[in-house]
Amino acid sequence: MIITVSREFGASGREVAKLLAKELNYQYFDKEILKETSKVSGLCLDYLDKQDEKSFNSFLSSLMSSTSAINGKESMEDIILKANKEAIINIANKDNVVIVGRCADYILKDYSNVLRVFIVANDEYRISHVASRDNLTLIEASKKIRKMDKIRANYYQNYTDATFGDPSNYDLCLNVASLGKEKVVKIIKKLVKGEE
Repeated sequence: MIITVSREFGASGREVAKLLAKELNYQYFDKEILKETSKVSGLCLDYLDKQDEKSFNSFLSSLMSSTSAINGKESMEDIILKANKEAIINIANKDNVVIVGRCADYILKDYSNVLRVFIVANDEYRISHVASRDNLTLIEASKKIRKMDKIRANYYQNYTDATFGDPSNYDLCLNVASLGKEKVVKIIKKLVKGEE
């Protein structure tokens, strides 16, 4: 069984994924995906960490990609994307896993044993959570959320033919603000176990 967890920034998706993996005794993959991507691509882990879940949509990056295409070479963007995809497929083939972000829901969409979950929360919850977690003011947290939402949406849309956050991309969308993390984990766990 593979569970992919996509999430709005600040909606506690990572925490839900960790709790879920622990409850189900599944392997948990988040930043660990970068290690696998590094192995597949041969690229430095520090470089991949800086590019993690960010789209290469700057002018310089576009220019470099165009130049690479003209020269018949793969762009760095293409190399990372292919390596990330291969890494996620390698991880998915390991065993029971929970995978956070990195377009895993899209990459594994044709697998029959995947549950694609999207975690959301209202602005009040997200702002409060990010402010507390990152030691920011509410205004700073709000700005960070808007910035990160934009980055994630751009990343997803640049690498898939789908829209980030569109409920039709997922099997289950859950609101942590109204349900709480523990109940969200309980709902997913029951679904995975086939319990009523």
